Amino acid sequence: MGIRKVRVEGDSNLIVRQIKGEYRVKDAILQQYHRRAVTLIRQFDEFAIYHIPRRQNSRADVLANHAMDLQSSSSSSSSSSSSASSTPPKR
Repeated sequence: MGIRKVRVEGDSNLIVRQIKGEYRVKDAILQQYHRRAVTLIRQFDEFAIYHIPRRQNSRADVLANHAMDLQSSSSSSSSSSSSASSTPPKR
């Protein structure tokens, strides 16, 4: 991977604090995602994550919802035989 520094801005204070290690991840399924995220984060030389309130980040919220809608429509049209999903639930 050529990227060495990453800055993340998120509108979920809970997730930002979980990634920073300030809050525990209680749900077993979410713990799997958290472990994967931490593993990926360790691959960067520098990583920073910041909480940005949603009202100050409306464009990113629109884009994220659009991406989730696209993913949802493509996964429902590709195969309905899969009972387990590797993507987190839509918020």
